[in-house]
Amino acid sequence: MKEIIIKTQKQLDELPERFKKTTVITIKGDLTEISRTPENCILFVSDSATIKSVSDSAIIESVSDSATIKSVSDSATIKSVYNSATIKSVSDSATIESVFDSATIKSVYNSATIKSVSGSATIKSVSDSAIIESVYNSATIKFVYDSAIIESVSGSAIIESVYNSATIKSVSDSAIIKSVSDSAIIVSVSGSAIIVSVSDSAIIESVYNSATIESVSDSATIKSVSGSAIIESVSGSATIESVSGNPVVRVYSPYVNIKKILQESVVICQGCKPKLPKHKNIIYTKKASYNKKTFLDIYSGNVKKEKITLYKSVNPETEKDFWSGTIHYKDGTTVIAPDWDNNKGRECGGGLHLSPMPGLTQLFNKGKIKVCEVNKKDFVVYPFNIKKVRCRKVKVIGDYK
Repeated sequence: MKEIIIKTQKQLDELPERFKKTTVITIKGDLTEISRTPENCILFVSDSATIKSVSDSAIIESVSDSATIKSVSDSATIKSVYNSATIKSVSDSATIESVFDSATIKSVYNSATIKSVSGSATIKSVSDSAIIESVYNSATIKFVYDSAIIESVSGSAIIESVYNSATIKSVSDSAIIKSVSDSAIIVSVSGSAIIVSVSDSAIIESVYNSATIESVSDSATIKSVSGSAIIESVSGSATIESVSGNPVVRVYSPYVNIKKILQESVVICQGCKPKLPKHKNIIYTKKASYNKKTFLDIYSGNVKKEKITLYKSVNPETEKDFWSGTIHYKDGTTVIAPDWDNNKGRECGGGLHLSPMPGLTQLFNKGKIKVCEVNKKDFVVYPFNIKKVRCRKVKVIGDYK
């Protein structure tokens, strides 16, 4: 099989429309565009090659190594993107069949399609009417919005944020979605998948198996909770249409609406009495009073010797706090509160506000979640709210994954 190495745009433009025998073409230089693929050839992009545009009906077999393509558009097709390759933009009706290893795609929009994202690949943005068919292994997608659709998220894949009218049809295995907001829809959450926060008018149609949703708030709706699923916190005026099987649901607001409670479901109402249908397993508890000891007991899994892991939601663009915009939670640094007050009776202000669970951070500000380490002596607990604590000093470990 004949092989041709292309290093310049001129060399590519001089290729014939059709080769008599199957020919391998490898692009290793910097090109302006690929708008056609000669018949009877297989086209590869590798090394440190840079291509500004892949368009029309061009077909590329693979993009690998540290190659970069700035734009893939029209009806162009790339069959495989891997190693540390980067695609900056995929649009129109372009198709990428597989993205894996440490490859990165920065933006997918219009009616573009990516069939498979796996390994530790990253997709930074999916918007418009773009479609991602499958996300699995340790792959990450940061933002899914507009009317974008992701068919399946599985393995230990992570989706940072789903919002606007975006839809994810299936979340399973150990996959994590950190935030679902606006009018976004998740059709199915199963396996041991975790949804950290569901808010605004977002809808989850079904939660089952051993799946967990850490926080449901605002006017969000869950249509069905079944199996051994756990809903850690339901607040605001959120709605659950049906609870059945053996799930556990914790309610923290009198305005929560649960329409049906069936079989061996357990609903725990803490410090509130919402109007619920009659059921033998509804448990009403008084508003709890906490101190540092009870807080550390409840979140003992966060504790290691004299330190506890807490979480902070920061502005994803600046990694600074939302309130003042001046406190930078930079990885590896120690942050000290400029207004520290050790008064335990004070709920707001007077310290750095961090939460014991990632999902709880999104109740206050929907942003990037930082993992922080705090010495036991450097925080105080407000007796009637442990969704957050006030800290004197924290060490920023890194992004929550």
